[in-house]
Amino acid sequence: MRICAYCADIVGMRRQAEGLAAAVAALAGGETARASAKNSAFNKLLPRPASFFVAPVLPRPDILIACGSAAVAGALRARREGVFTVFVQKPPLAPHYFGAVVCGEHDNLSGANVLTVAGAVGGVSAETLARRKQRAEEKFAALPRLRTALILGGNNRAYSLTPALCRRILAELRAAAGGGAILATVSRRTGKECRRILAQEPPANFFYGGDGDDGNDGNGNDTPSLTSPSPMGVFNPPPISDGGGGGGAAAENFICGDAPPHPPPSKMGGGLIAPPKMEDGSDDYGEYLDILAAADRIVVTCDSVNMISEACASGKPVYILPLTVANAAAAKKFADFHRNIIARGFARMWAGEFCDWQNAALNETERAARFVCEGYRRARDTMSAR
Repeated sequence: MRICAYCADIVGMRRQAEGLAAAVAALAGGETARASAKNSAFNKLLPRPASFFVAPVLPRPDILIACGSAAVAGALRARREGVFTVFVQKPPLAPHYFGAVVCGEHDNLSGANVLTVAGAVGGVSAETLARRKQRAEEKFAALPRLRTALILGGNNRAYSLTPALCRRILAELRAAAGGGAILATVSRRTGKECRRILAQEPPANFFYGGDGDDGNDGNGNDTPSLTSPSPMGVFNPPPISDGGGGGGAAAENFICGDAPPHPPPSKMGGGLIAPPKMEDGSDDYGEYLDILAAADRIVVTCDSVNMISEACASGKPVYILPLTVANAAAAKKFADFHRNIIARGFARMWAGEFCDWQNAALNETERAARFVCEGYRRARDTMSAR
């Protein structure tokens, strides 16, 4: 079985699509690949193939896991060619355009083919962090326990993180941690001034490094800036059934297949095939995972569903740091997510002091993988019966 993760080249989306693809492969047996969905001038120059997949070099996957609006058109065309398509996050179209949809409970979406999850799916789990624990302990051996991971986000359409608030957060955590160490990491949305404040923090019992998030607004939206409109905002194709016709989705830069042993740098707008890289210890993400693995507790800002979900997947006490509300309407969805994750016992709101507790690890990725496998088997049996 081939499972392909398909999304724009945005870190947060890649984590969700690749994490679910890897979980499906582990559950059902199979190999994974990654393909990039990217709206670019180069893609418009590509010839439109008779088929969405070019065999044997780029073989057709059995399951396509798409994430983000840039991947919608490609997912629709793949479904027309008989591929079982899964959309992660709330899609801009009705759920029946896809074989299955996996989205947050706070998205308030329902349907026979919809699974709602408490947090974002991804590649972080208690097992992932356990595999990194020894190397993480060696890296931070000089820093005393109890260690607190601080995962800072930044400005988005719902919240703002000012330098003054950043200083206050650091002061509160220093006081609450006592002599324990703080391991800080940031999002790509964290402002330069806040990064400078972290870099200038006295080094005693303090570590700073490693990006934690993807640079989007933390709400599952794949717009790189807050003013960019969704490319699928006015797209409304007719309903499509598995293996059926319909739809006029344009061909995109879609490449899916087995990665060569030593792939060259991509010259196709991010469309190079590669197996999911969930634990590359040489990059910022690897350091971020080490921080999660070495921490005894995690404090994370309220502005990212991804970052909070990954923190809760650790099975460690998680405290959600409130930020300044910039837009009450936009913050409502986040607030719904916070209430749900807190009610389930995975996290608590930060109130200025630590009161650690034992809690189970959030593991929605495994549940989503089972849902995808069941949907795939039903679709395959239906096609066989025709």
